[in-house]
Amino acid sequence: MSSKPLRCNIVTTAMVEPRLRFLEYIAEKYSIEFTVYRASDWWYRNSDIVKQVDLGKQPICINWWPNGPLVIHYHHQAVKAISKKKCDFVIGFGYSSATNIMAQFTSRIKKIPYILWTGAKEDNEVGRDIFTRKIKRYMNRSADYCLASSSLTMDFMQMYGVPKEKLSHALYAIDNEAFEKKLGKVSNDKESIRQKFNISSDKKVVLCVSRVIWYKCIDVLLKAWKTIDNNDWVLVIAGDGPDYEKNLALAGQLELDNLNFLGNVPHEEIHRLYCISDLFVLPSAGDIWGLVINEAMLASLPVVTTKMVGAYKDMIIEGENGFVVEPNNIDQLADSLKEIMVNPALCCKMGTKSKEIVAKHNFQGTEKAFIEAIEHVGFSLKKRVM
Repeated sequence: MSSKPLRCNIVTTAMVEPRLRFLEYIAEKYSIEFTVYRASDWWYRNSDIVKQVDLGKQPICINWWPNGPLVIHYHHQAVKAISKKKCDFVIGFGYSSATNIMAQFTSRIKKIPYILWTGAKEDNEVGRDIFTRKIKRYMNRSADYCLASSSLTMDFMQMYGVPKEKLSHALYAIDNEAFEKKLGKVSNDKESIRQKFNISSDKKVVLCVSRVIWYKCIDVLLKAWKTIDNNDWVLVIAGDGPDYEKNLALAGQLELDNLNFLGNVPHEEIHRLYCISDLFVLPSAGDIWGLVINEAMLASLPVVTTKMVGAYKDMIIEGENGFVVEPNNIDQLADSLKEIMVNPALCCKMGTKSKEIVAKHNFQGTEKAFIEAIEHVGFSLKKRVM
């Protein structure tokens, strides 16, 4: 029996922080080596939250070039590594680039198991052309195993023909234990945190952590805030993006009171904001999941979000730990926020329920689905000898 670790090549559009943490979590426990290839460079180009990583090896140079509206960029080294069989199996996150498509096609030719891991959902298909839909159908059906990041994704993948025996529910999760430790370390520093971010000590906080870009619908939130009697509350928006100045201008036009735009807050500081907050809102009209919801719930916050945020079906129980509204609906958003804001007992009860729900969605649950996928394609993970 070989003692060599399993070799897994990962093809992903963006290596965001929680995904990187999960890979490290698995690599620390099991005898497996990950090599991560950026599939393209279109999503968070030049953003510090995207990691170019190659665990245990030298970083791989990204080679890409424009290749049409559907397949934006292409990383030939990722496909070349599969062609030369420099791995035991491949995990592809999504199917939005030429690299993902060619990696899966090459894996099939070379008889290397391919696991498709995605958070796509049915609303992502609105306006898609027939060619794109056919590619997705092929990739779903031809993958050796599929991991779905939400219940909505489970429904979506079955709609595209993935049989239940080739599909597991691998929810997006963060390192709950590590995040709770961060919260605990600053739980007695609330006054100094408020001073740092210029938040009045006599106001309760509605927090929104989000990029400020059109599909995040910060403008909808601002218009909803205008209709709310918010004398005892302050809306804090943490994040920046291409529409930051536009939304600042809108806030001025609306003459909003009790509003604090913080701009970009580094991820290593964001837990401090959750610690001083009372209610969380994510008004987005286009999130695959929304991991900020996990973070907010770990801080025992009620959540108001929309049906276009992938996490809602798994994380929000309507009326118990928050509310789910239609996207771009100013009145529904305002009414849901007001219902919690005017009822301190409900706010507290919902926050407690949030903590109870998110405790079940952790790395251990994702790990179980990950192991099921690997075993299905013919391998077994061996624990590292400590």
